[in-house]
Amino acid sequence: GAQIQGICSYFYGERHPENGVELNRCRINSLVDNPYFKDGKAAGQCRDGRASCEDCRSTRKDDVLSTHMTLCQKPWKCTRHWDSASSRLCADLHSEWFRIRRDFEETREDVEMRTLPPTAGGVRRIGKVDH
Repeated sequence: GAQIQGICSYFYGERHPENGVELNRCRINSLVDNPYFKDGKAAGQCRDGRASCEDCRSTRKDDVLSTHMTLCQKPWKCTRHWDSASSRLCADLHSEWFRIRRDFEETREDVEMRTLPPTAGGVRRIGKVDH
């Protein structure tokens, strides 16, 4: 189906570059990804071409304003295949997602929306946190 991914980067990068600002990738739409090339002659160099780069995997959860769950995966799928560097932040972000979801459910008046599917929160362990 139709997606909106890239619409902001297109709008500000192509249509209105004079109005665009680069945001901190570890805090806005964080992927919790490895910023360095792993293999080849570029191994150890920053993927963005800069001399030094922040490793988003070591960012504190409270410093992340929004996240993109591609690498950490969707919390409701209870998938855990993170590398050791991403594990802490992914588990923290998943816990936060379940906390926000629980708060949302408690505000709902329609009973159907008040419970997570049986395969989500509380059924399996994600990291060291029991949901």
